[in-house]
Amino acid sequence: MNYGKLAKNSDSSITISMEGRSSKISNLIVKAGCGCTTTVTSKVGDKYFINLEYDTTRVGEFSKTVIFSFNQNSQLFRITGKLQGKI
Repeated sequence: MNYGKLAKNSDSSITISMEGRSSKISNLIVKAGCGCTTTVTSKVGDKYFINLEYDTTRVGEFSKTVIFSFNQNSQLFRITGKLQGKI
């Protein structure tokens, strides 16, 4: 996910959603690679909503890792994503 350019102290909150197409996702865990990125996960029905936010008081370019872990069809999946941008 590329934020592009953000102003210092601006709102960097984005929300993404995840749901299984052919079968349900369960036990979603989202972890940020450092303390400058926060994650909040909620679930409505079979759909998960993940709010991601980067600390825009930190000036400069950034590239941060976010790991999504979940079960689907009795299998564990891990997806690694990146938040990128410049303050």
